[in-house]
Amino acid sequence: MQHFHSFRDVLRAAPHCRHQLTLSTVRGTAADPTGAVIAGAEITVVNQQPTRTNGHNQQQRDYEIADLVSRQLRLTATQPGFKTFIADDVVVEGREVRRVNIVFEIGAGGNRGDGA
Repeated sequence: MQHFHSFRDVLRAAPHCRHQLTLSTVRGTAADPTGAVIAGAEITVVNQQPTRTNGHNQQQRDYEIADLVSRQLRLTATQPGFKTFIADDVVVEGREVRRVNIVFEIGAGGNRGDGA
């Protein structure tokens, strides 16, 4: 850990700070076609370039996946008895909080894609 002894030390370190990560968040609600909230959906976000996955098992009304590096994402949500929900090209930048609400379609297997 670097310690700063003066304001001049802080200014010298400033150029290095610009390369630090700024992390984003994706959040939303998973619901069935009638709007009833679905708890327990498995929600995964994958950076489309390079690949990194963050999973979240929704236990409350809303889901939230934080600490995402700014880029183009693919969000996938699954729940037994419903088609898989896929949202491609979800873009998050900076410290953005992006809302992606999930509406599952009834039916086993198959995919339902929704561009975000």
